[in-house]
Amino acid sequence: MSKLKKQQLEELRAIVGEIRLKKISLSDIQMSIMDAQKELQITVSSIRKKEQELKDYNKKLEEKLGDVEIDLNTGEYKTI
Repeated sequence: MSKLKKQQLEELRAIVGEIRLKKISLSDIQMSIMDAQKELQITVSSIRKKEQELKDYNKKLEEKLGDVEIDLNTGEYKTI
C-alpha cells in the first residue's frame, strides 16, 4: 500500500483540522443567532403588549376626556 509523504499528511491534517474548527465556529454562530432570534421574538411580543396597553389606556382617557391631544411633558391636554 502506498503512503503519503510526512509533509503531505501534515498539510492534509492541517486543512481537515481547520475545516473542523470552522464548523465548530459556525455552530457557535448559529447558536448565537438562535438566541438572538428568541430574544427578538420576546422583545417584539413585549412591544405589542405595551402598544395594546397604550391603546386601551388611550381609549379610557378618550371616554373620560373626549378627543384630546395630550402633552406628555406637562400633562396638559386640549380638545381636538
